[in-house]
Amino acid sequence: MSYPEAKYETGEPVLIGDHVGFRMWSELWLKKCNGRVEFVPGISPFNDSLEDNDLKWVSVVHESKAQIGFVVNPDSGVVKGLRFVRRTDDDFRETSPDFVFDESDGE
Repeated sequence: MSYPEAKYETGEPVLIGDHVGFRMWSELWLKKCNGRVEFVPGISPFNDSLEDNDLKWVSVVHESKAQIGFVVNPDSGVVKGLRFVRRTDDDFRETSPDFVFDESDGE
């Protein structure tokens, strides 16, 4: 069985360059954040940091340039916690060939 295509909870497909919203812990509360999708499994070139045999992740770059990975549900393809805002309005439509997902925790 192949891994399902990544999609938002609304059913829209996740595409590179999409403007998205999500919540992230900041101190003691959840903070609303904005970002752009920079990696989508099955669309972007293979990346072993974000594509495992059992799980795959969508990578989003936060306004602060931090990278956040969101799990693609292996049964439904839904990326929980990622809210579609709008499609790209510029040339950001593909993952850079030199893309690297920073697996450090920011330290």
